[in-house]
Amino acid sequence: MKPGTNILAIWFLAMAVLLVASMGFNYGVGLLRVRAEEEMTTRLTRLNQLADYLSILRDTETGQRGFLLAGEAPYLQPYRDGLARVQQAEANLRQAAATGDLPRENVERTLALTQQKLAELAYTIQLRQSGGLNAALAVVRLNTGEQTMADLRAEIRQMQAQEQTAFDEAVRRAHRMEELRAETLLGVALVNLVFLGWVARKLFHALHQRELAILEISRQKELLATTLASIGDGVVVTDAQGGVTFLNGEAERLTGWKSAEANGHPLPEVFRIINEQTRQTVENPVEKVLRHGTVVGLANHTLLIRRDGTDIPIDDSAAPIREPAGPLFGVVLVFRDVTEQRKAQRASARLAAIVEHSGDAIFTKTLAGVIQTWNASAERLFGYRADEIIGKPITVLLPPDRLSEEGHILDRLGQGHPIERLETIRLAKDGRHIPVAVSVSPLKDADGEIIGASKIIQDISELVTAREALIREKELLATTLASIGDAVIVTDATGRVTFLNGEAEQLTGWKSADAGGRALPEVFKIINEDTRNSAENPVDKVLRLGMVVGLANHTLLVARDGREIPIDDSAAPIRQAGGPIFGVVLVFRDFTEQREAQRVLQRSKAELEGLVAERTAKLQEMIGELQHISYAMVHDMRAPLRAMNAFVELMDDSQVTPEQRHDYSRRIRLAANRLDILIQHALRYTKFAHQDITLEPVNLSTLVRGIIETYPDLQAEKADVRVESELPMVVGSEALLTQCFANLLGNAVKFVAPGVRPEVRVHTERRDGMARIWVRDNGIGIPEYAHRRLFKMFQRLNEGYEGTGIGLAIVRKVVERMNGNVGVESEAGRGAIFWVELPLASPATGKESSP
Repeated sequence: MKPGTNILAIWFLAMAVLLVASMGFNYGVGLLRVRAEEEMTTRLTRLNQLADYLSILRDTETGQRGFLLAGEAPYLQPYRDGLARVQQAEANLRQAAATGDLPRENVERTLALTQQKLAELAYTIQLRQSGGLNAALAVVRLNTGEQTMADLRAEIRQMQAQEQTAFDEAVRRAHRMEELRAETLLGVALVNLVFLGWVARKLFHALHQRELAILEISRQKELLATTLASIGDGVVVTDAQGGVTFLNGEAERLTGWKSAEANGHPLPEVFRIINEQTRQTVENPVEKVLRHGTVVGLANHTLLIRRDGTDIPIDDSAAPIREPAGPLFGVVLVFRDVTEQRKAQRASARLAAIVEHSGDAIFTKTLAGVIQTWNASAERLFGYRADEIIGKPITVLLPPDRLSEEGHILDRLGQGHPIERLETIRLAKDGRHIPVAVSVSPLKDADGEIIGASKIIQDISELVTAREALIREKELLATTLASIGDAVIVTDATGRVTFLNGEAEQLTGWKSADAGGRALPEVFKIINEDTRNSAENPVDKVLRLGMVVGLANHTLLVARDGREIPIDDSAAPIRQAGGPIFGVVLVFRDFTEQREAQRVLQRSKAELEGLVAERTAKLQEMIGELQHISYAMVHDMRAPLRAMNAFVELMDDSQVTPEQRHDYSRRIRLAANRLDILIQHALRYTKFAHQDITLEPVNLSTLVRGIIETYPDLQAEKADVRVESELPMVVGSEALLTQCFANLLGNAVKFVAPGVRPEVRVHTERRDGMARIWVRDNGIGIPEYAHRRLFKMFQRLNEGYEGTGIGLAIVRKVVERMNGNVGVESEAGRGAIFWVELPLASPATGKESSP
């Protein structure tokens, strides 16, 4: 084997080893990236799990609050559903702590706080069921549950911060693995490309030499037809009948036959050839020469089957042996092993394909700067077709201000030095200036002389644009730090101040020039507002933890002049992605106004909660009343309807007499009138319960005497009604007070035993700014057990007297709307005493709207 072949084999082996090594390395990097992505998925799952945990607790608390407000069992269902979900979420947290995915201490504290919160929810629900809304709300107002939730959120946020940090680290690791794999692939590709270029140059040189040798052999065939020893290829000589007469040494090696053994054998036995693709026997070239009398050659893709059965690719030619102008007396067959030639052709084709289809522009030029070759990427980049640019000087691609670069490149090439990367500008056919990176390698001939150069040009437009954007961003960041509304201090990795913006200078009392180089605690002195102890230097904390940190609550900044300013802040490391920390940026602000706003907000929150509780109680009471009204209305109003329906059915009977029909019609009218009265009274109650009213001073003496004078049932011929003392001025609504006392006086004269003349006495007494008006009668009285339901809707205690059971409910409602109270003192058979208590009016009392 030739030395050049050995070198090629060694280089091919080296490149194969490099390729396998790079594939193994990329496989390992890919595994690391997969593991990083799996960790990202796990961390993201934990983050979602922690967020869901808080959401479940809030849903459970919402269900509890709904039950506390409504007090009905169906409102407990969200709470019960939440408990089941909390149990599952707790199990998930325990499993994560057991596997080490979450910190065990944080999980245990979280579970303990969860049990504390669930106990508080269960306790308030129990109080609501047994002691009512106020008892439960009293526990809620203690804010222990809110504090527990705040502690829970703090624990979960701490775990979320840890998981987020781990997630970010996994993301950075995955990105780094991807970058490393890309860099490895690019490096191996470049090495292979250089190697293929070197091989191509070697092959081009070998082919050139071989072509020269073939030409030389062709010229020598006519002169040295019988000089077989001078031919290095395999030579077989036959007689005129095609029998073998001679094999030279190369023919013996290639065919596997010795010349003495082959002598006399027909050529097809010794020189057996087939088509490489079809595997069919190829025509014997000697027969073809004998038939045509001329030199013939083998077809392409011909294989020689050696004596041992192996095959090798060959090409050959057969020529007649004859004296000048004489007859043919034999044939000489010359052939050669083209295995290496085939390999070189394939390598050359691969190299040509790589160059032609490379993503970068690749072309060659002479030392005079004339373009010789031009690939497709060069055509796409510069816009010139190969037939337009080949043969033209390289300077057509250079802008006028870059022409000097070509001289520098040629000087380096003349010294045998490549140019690995030159970032510059080149000119396209349409006049565009393209930022490019140029790599130039010298091309040498067989003697090692430099005959030209190979250029690889890469479009770096996007890279240049990104660099310019980065420069602009840096300038913008510098301007932003100087003009930001918050105070900003920047330190180096040792914690010494390098920059203060204007706001930081104002708050600390230090100028940036004076503070430069000083330790941060000297410039940024902070203490705890409550203990007056020095607070930890935030830069030390950032450098220790390598993450963003914030100040504790109640932190004061002690300025250079002794001023104490409440602040909040955050400190963040300054680092490149995945690199070491080379500084810290501290951002803080004067927290005086915000803290005062928080205090005002807390006071407003407490007041709002009290108002909400009060309005909630009133709303629940109103809901209860409306439910009672709806039930009672349905019950009492169905009676007249049933009566009307029954009498209508009786009237349809053909047996009914006219007198009976007249009586049924009368009864239907009475039932309809009663139903109408019920509806009117119910509407009146609803109106009094919800309409806006204006409270003003009202003279009760004038109002009550006017009622007595105008109502027929209260006249002297029917009843003895007297006002025994002067009634006071009270704060109320004249319309509502008229409705109230008209009902009380009307009931007093109605509910008396048959044959008894009604006697009613009205008097008053004052106490603690309130007036109590008594209405005493001599009626049938009210049993003590009925006092509790007397003032509710549709409560009729005696069916022997007409009425709807709504009058006293209206009395209670209108008195409450005027901020008063109503009550009764009575026994069965001994009359009744109703009292109404209302605020006394003062001379300065003015009008006010009811809530």
